Amino acid sequence: MTKLTKSGQALLIVIFALSLGLVVLVGVSQRVVTTIRRTFVSNSYFKAQSAAEAGAELFLTKDTTELASLAATCQPAALYTQEGFASPLPSDCVLTLAEAKAVIGVESYPDTVAYDFTIGANSAMNVNLEGLTDSELQVCWQGVGASGGQAFASVSAVYYYKDGSDYKAARALYECDQPLNTWCTKPVVYHSAGATEVPASVGGRPCFDLSLDGEPRSISLTTLVNGSAFSIISTSALPRQGFKITSVGEVTAPDSSGLTGSISARKKVVVEKNLAPQLGPWFNFAAVSKTGSVSADN
Repeated sequence: MTKLTKSGQALLIVIFALSLGLVVLVGVSQRVVTTIRRTFVSNSYFKAQSAAEAGAELFLTKDTTELASLAATCQPAALYTQEGFASPLPSDCVLTLAEAKAVIGVESYPDTVAYDFTIGANSAMNVNLEGLTDSELQVCWQGVGASGGQAFASVSAVYYYKDGSDYKAARALYECDQPLNTWCTKPVVYHSAGATEVPASVGGRPCFDLSLDGEPRSISLTTLVNGSAFSIISTSALPRQGFKITSVGEVTAPDSSGLTGSISARKKVVVEKNLAPQLGPWFNFAAVSKTGSVSADN
């Protein structure tokens, strides 16, 4: 009887040891599978990010003519859906890599007679005017404070243009005749003529009219004291200022991976290619000269 009891105890110990070993083995196995899964998903996001960046870089290297054509073919609204990508996709809008792909959309801006943008305090924006045939532009601004509300802001403007062999930079400072921290409605012009009150159709913001003398190149706008939201309004279409490029990289888990086949990683990259002209040294000399003009003949 004692022998049977000892044998039973030994059997129980063996069964317990086997059970404990099985539990440990299953736990380790689950941790390994979980680690593999996490590593796969993490690597997928890195690959998707790399694919998106590669697509954006590819389009950034294209010239203006090709990007203008792609802006008609690769419109983002026609490429991306809530579920992912449209089908079929235009081949010109897809970059296929070994384990991923990127779908790239292109938009040109502006596509109307008005160009809206916002810049921070003491920051400058150079707006392309090359080829514009209008005789004048209207520039409206609205000061934006740190909290996002309306605030005082003055505007320094430099209009660059060529007049025969002369390179010219017309400088002006536009500000309000009301105290700081008061919303301005009556702009006063310094160093230049032609400032006007804004028409009611533009919403009550201060504006000035810019006379486009000679061959327009660009206008550089700097907002002082606070940031500003600008609207540049012309009669005819404004020259293209640049392209917005949206690239979405995607990696999908292969069915043979042992993981869920529907797992996918997507990453989006948005970049802009600005077309503001490089003015060169002659215009730089004009901007710092007393008269605002230098001649290439001298």
